[in-house]
Amino acid sequence: MTRVNSIKKIAIIGAGPGGLTTLNELLHTASDGSSTIVSPTSNGILPANPAFEEITVFEQNDSIGGVWNYTKDTDPAFPEDASDYSKPQSLRPHLVDLTDDKVESATLEKPVKIPLNENFDKRWNNSAVYDNLFTNIPNFLMRFSTSFGEPLKIDKNSSVYTPFATHQNVFRYIADYVKRYDLGKHIRFNSTVEKLYKKGDKWYISVLKFDPKDNSGIVYTETFDAVVISTGRFNFPFYPKIEGLQAFHRQNPNVLMHAKSFRSSAGLRNKKVLIVGSNISGIDLSQYLIPIAELHISSNSKHASNNAESGELEKQKQDWVEKVFADDAIRWIKHGRISKIAGTTVEFEDGTSESDFDKIIFCTGYHLSYPFLDIPENRDRHYISLSSGFSGNPNYALTKVDNLYLYTFTIEDPTLCHTGLVQNPLFFLTSEANAVAIAGIWSGASKLPSVEMQKKFLEDRIEGKKWGFQTYTESSIRDFIGQCYDLAPKNRFNFLPYVNEGDVEKAHRVLPDLFYKFATGDLNQFDPSIRYAESTL
Repeated sequence: MTRVNSIKKIAIIGAGPGGLTTLNELLHTASDGSSTIVSPTSNGILPANPAFEEITVFEQNDSIGGVWNYTKDTDPAFPEDASDYSKPQSLRPHLVDLTDDKVESATLEKPVKIPLNENFDKRWNNSAVYDNLFTNIPNFLMRFSTSFGEPLKIDKNSSVYTPFATHQNVFRYIADYVKRYDLGKHIRFNSTVEKLYKKGDKWYISVLKFDPKDNSGIVYTETFDAVVISTGRFNFPFYPKIEGLQAFHRQNPNVLMHAKSFRSSAGLRNKKVLIVGSNISGIDLSQYLIPIAELHISSNSKHASNNAESGELEKQKQDWVEKVFADDAIRWIKHGRISKIAGTTVEFEDGTSESDFDKIIFCTGYHLSYPFLDIPENRDRHYISLSSGFSGNPNYALTKVDNLYLYTFTIEDPTLCHTGLVQNPLFFLTSEANAVAIAGIWSGASKLPSVEMQKKFLEDRIEGKKWGFQTYTESSIRDFIGQCYDLAPKNRFNFLPYVNEGDVEKAHRVLPDLFYKFATGDLNQFDPSIRYAESTL
């Protein structure tokens, strides 16, 4: 195993928020284990003696931003060729022949040119962002601690969403962040990682580099001392296994879609639409469809609540999502979970049925999946374990993570790390906390606890849970972030004192008002800035 204090060459997979903040954190870490990020206003000064000699980011698309990189292009509406459409392994085939010896022998200096196969368009690499998407976290928390002195730039057309930000506002912030710290020179775009495995003390990364000029690709393999996976949580859509669903799609190829491929409500006016799922993404889309369409919504009738934390999560949802969903005055028709589809008729577990939907939109979440790890070279490795996000029921997205300490360090080999796996309201700041911990350990400033203690962290988190794995509340995430900062480089300032507990809850009081504002089509119904000001009193 590579000793952490010998790490000099690092690869980061993904140029979304998690990958970019990791890059910036590692660049600002010195060889003596200290950080030059010592306050919210002292940033941009690189250490005279950096801890790491070379850091490379691999991004499969042609731009930074990850999920915030809006694209008009969308992924396939449904994985019609998949052997099992409900499993991520069937969604994302490999783009190159992994058994070809030329893949491993090719180098960055001497790559091998290959023809692109039919799998290239099945990368599920397009964004999930749609035209009217806005955040459900107040805009001043949609940034990194290194930018606490620079709030998001909110244009005048976005004031209707106060205190939240539009996806355009967030992407502009990310682009400014990259420009300010000159991060772009470290990023290789159009570069899809196909294989990641370890031999001896080195990580081998095989990359397919796409050339849009002649629609061709080159392949090469490069070695690194350590790797950070920052590919995000919104790549591989989950479609629940439903009797008759695949046959329905073959007969009605333009009806099914996942929320990931939704871009706008245009074209759905006066149409019959079914939304599958009543969590946040389903409610978000509903607010734009209620005024224009005959809207139906399919939901689980019950949610698990089997410990104190999941109980708190249920309470938070009841505060607005489930409260809105329980409103019978809203112009939608509610159904139970889908039991099967026969012909053009959708049958629900509550005994109701409906026929002839013009569009069925699955708001059923996303799998975590790492195709580049799912290769023969890693057959006996235990880098990360993924299972159903609803323990005991396989027909749910794979979101339960095991084998990662602080959902960051691979217990089997801490030179392989992850960022952005924790679901919580402070996503940008928590991803940065992951990066801070990585910088502290890999620079030698801190040491990981024993393997036994790392495993105990996971056991304590998983014990008694049935759902909501890696999910933290606004309150409980502070302790998690504190654990990450315990491993930080020397002098690295902790942003937590700058964040008031309850900021998210106060902002969330505006969300139901915004929902009704859009759902009724009355854009002048209320001033959200006044509502938010009242909630902070």
